Amino acid sequence: MSDNPGMSFHDAAVYGLEFSRRIEDVCEKLQLSASLRRGRPVVHDIEMVVVPRLGPGTQMTVDGSYRRENLLHRRMLSLLNNRGILHREKDQFGERYYKFAVNINGRTVPIDLFAVLPPAQWGTQLLISTGCAEFSHWIISQRISQGYRFKDGHLKYMGRTIDTPTEESVFEVLRIQYVQPDRRNLEADGRPMWE
Repeated sequence: MSDNPGMSFHDAAVYGLEFSRRIEDVCEKLQLSASLRRGRPVVHDIEMVVVPRLGPGTQMTVDGSYRRENLLHRRMLSLLNNRGILHREKDQFGERYYKFAVNINGRTVPIDLFAVLPPAQWGTQLLISTGCAEFSHWIISQRISQGYRFKDGHLKYMGRTIDTPTEESVFEVLRIQYVQPDRRNLEADGRPMWE
């Protein structure tokens, strides 16, 4: 969460959808997450989870291997170079995580974008980025003693990545009843809504 005073849920949803239109053609999947997905009345920054579309061409990596071009990353660099977006923190602008701001209708809107690239899994990344922070901490701690770990957007069991294509699959693997996004908040008195 940033230091800004926030924006209404409605304004944040409009801004999130507006920015989504700029990248949707280079994404296989795109979902607004965090406060917006939880239906919070005040949103401090917009978060989204995406699966980048990969191009037909190949690129050589640092270790000499080859991989398909990440079209989302190419678009984000183009937006940055053309001043369509602004860095918020220079060290947090890479192929997996982009922290930036965009000017929409005269307002500077902070955005965090999480790109699901292997070993990350859609369900795990969406679950963690939806939050709230206390909920994410709670779910991460539920099965640690049994060998489960969350790492870099994926769920591991005994060192092996578990396939989690949906949020529901994460809850199922952890043997926890599914919690709707709007219940992943704290009550006004600080008690968890999900328990």
